[in-house]
Amino acid sequence: MDNPEASPPSSEYAHHHVNASVRSSTNSLRNSTSSLRASVLRGAAQQRAQTGGGITRSSDGAAAFSEAFSMNEDSTTNFGEGPPPDADLQLQQFLAARETYWLWILRIMVVLVLLGVGAGMAYLTFWYTRSVETAAFYDTFDDYAQQIVRRVRISAQQQLEAVGAIALQIQAYALTSRQEWPFVTIPFFEEHIRASESLTDAWGVLFFPIVETSQREAWEMYSTQHGPAWMEESYETQRYYSETGDVDGLSDYVPYGAERDAVQDDWFMALWRDENKLDPLNPPFLNGSLGMSTVIFKTRHENDPDSRAPRIDDTKGPYFPQWQAAPMSGYYQSTVNLNYGHYEDFYNQTQIVIHDRSAVYGMGWTDDNAPGFISTLLYPILDKFASLSSRKHDNNNTNNNDTALEEPEVVAFLSLDIFWVDFLTGILPNNANGLYVVISNGAPCNQMFTYMLRGSDAEFLGEGDLHELAFDGLFHLQDDLYETLVFGSELMEPIDPNATTYTGQPLDGSMCPYTFDIYPSQEMQDTFLTSYPAIYSTAAALTLVFATIVFIVYDALVERRQRLIMANALRSDKLVLSLIHI
Repeated sequence: MDNPEASPPSSEYAHHHVNASVRSSTNSLRNSTSSLRASVLRGAAQQRAQTGGGITRSSDGAAAFSEAFSMNEDSTTNFGEGPPPDADLQLQQFLAARETYWLWILRIMVVLVLLGVGAGMAYLTFWYTRSVETAAFYDTFDDYAQQIVRRVRISAQQQLEAVGAIALQIQAYALTSRQEWPFVTIPFFEEHIRASESLTDAWGVLFFPIVETSQREAWEMYSTQHGPAWMEESYETQRYYSETGDVDGLSDYVPYGAERDAVQDDWFMALWRDENKLDPLNPPFLNGSLGMSTVIFKTRHENDPDSRAPRIDDTKGPYFPQWQAAPMSGYYQSTVNLNYGHYEDFYNQTQIVIHDRSAVYGMGWTDDNAPGFISTLLYPILDKFASLSSRKHDNNNTNNNDTALEEPEVVAFLSLDIFWVDFLTGILPNNANGLYVVISNGAPCNQMFTYMLRGSDAEFLGEGDLHELAFDGLFHLQDDLYETLVFGSELMEPIDPNATTYTGQPLDGSMCPYTFDIYPSQEMQDTFLTSYPAIYSTAAALTLVFATIVFIVYDALVERRQRLIMANALRSDKLVLSLIHI
């Protein structure tokens, strides 16, 4: 039979056995906690020593944790005598606060680095793309400026060579035909000028013999006899080319008969006005207004410089009467025997040509029927060739060693009316827009006028330096970029090493020396400096901003997940601690 008294001891034994197991587990937990506490205390003590006073972050939690773990590490109290559960929680909160602080520091640093990289990338992108555009702008302008300088030099040299060739033909004709100056008339003058029209590129080519006072009467008789013949010859040449359909350069040509007479009469009226037609002071005109003056005349009274009427020239020579002209027109017919020496600029040019035997450009002038400024180029015609200068021979002495060379003398001029716009037309490609060319001349003229080049066209903007001041100095043709083009000695030099040297009469640079200055415009700059650098740099910046936002969102999501995990861990700790105190 079972002994009922034996049950209690058995239950008490089991209970005692369970308590022993719990105490053993508790002692193990206490030892682990004591070790952790000792480590934390040592770290806190080191931090106090470094900061000079206790832990500054989460001070409430640190004080609680320090107070809770101020007990002896080797304490062997029972399970219920250990640190309270709140001390462990405060320790965990302190550690979490510390980690959170440094994580925030790291986050801020990462965001700042991303934003800094974004700003740097945006700046570098803008700088690089803008530098590429600016370099393209500079290079293109340099290329266009070189093209302009080169083309103007070529055109000017060709012009000088062409008029020089015509002067040599006149000089040779006078020598071979044994005509005495100034009594020289060039046959087929219209044909000669027409053959070189593409090179001279002139509005008109005029021939001026120099007539001394002693030669005046003989000259007036000579011009009256030979004038109608060469004029009809010129008109006949124009009629031929008009009938064959080749009328380039002959825009002033009109057919024979009443129509031409009407045009000539209109020119006469336009030049000398109807009220002066029967003035007794007028020079006599062959066939009235349809002919030419039979005497050398002028256009102004000495006591009325602003008057414009034909008057017999009562001054002393030398005279510079207009003689042959091409293409012949009613205008030039009305000005035959007009003494251009009464025009101050023309007279100043003649003095340089006679003295230096050089070509010279005069001051600029305008005409209502012509675009922009026009200048007159005078080119000398000599009485003999320098290489074959005539020698004075003693009729009684045939020894050439006793003879002396005679220097050639200027006996006439060729005059070309030059459109400056023609130097600038057809140079640049059609997509070239907005280049200023400022043409200026020196003393005594002191003029400036400006053209705008757009594609192959050149537009006259007006008198003065009209380029945009924003580009002043930066793009002026300095010696380190190009040589400023001067219509003078530079035109005598070869354009490139393989080119031939100009060998005609030198071009004078002392009177009104012309220079070309070339500038870009805002219009040209805008075709190169676009908004693409700003677009590219903005795109680069937005890319880094987007990456920063993604990082912030990702970091927030990770932090939220960590908080959820921490919350679950804290709940688990509280549950364990509550079970231990049971």
